[in-house]
Amino acid sequence: MIGPWIRGGRKTGHNPIPDLEAFVEEWWGWWSSLQPGRQIKPGKPEDSVMDEEFSWDGLDRTGSCGIVLVMVTLVWWGEAVWSKGGEAEWK
Repeated sequence: MIGPWIRGGRKTGHNPIPDLEAFVEEWWGWWSSLQPGRQIKPGKPEDSVMDEEFSWDGLDRTGSCGIVLVMVTLVWWGEAVWSKGGEAEWK
């Protein structure tokens, strides 16, 4: 998902997602890996659990692993949902 985009020169514009369900599953796994020490509950962030040592510092950087990359992938996800008529799912 992200690796091919980075290796391909980070082209802007529409980035179609052929299998939205697989993308969502992969996205949540990737997002969880960016937050060691936190148990994430997709769809219910209030139920997520954080260790005492948890820190958001890992996302406070520029480059290929920062928060901007997270935002880019959320745009891809949103575009895919809207293009399939799933506005209610995204809200």
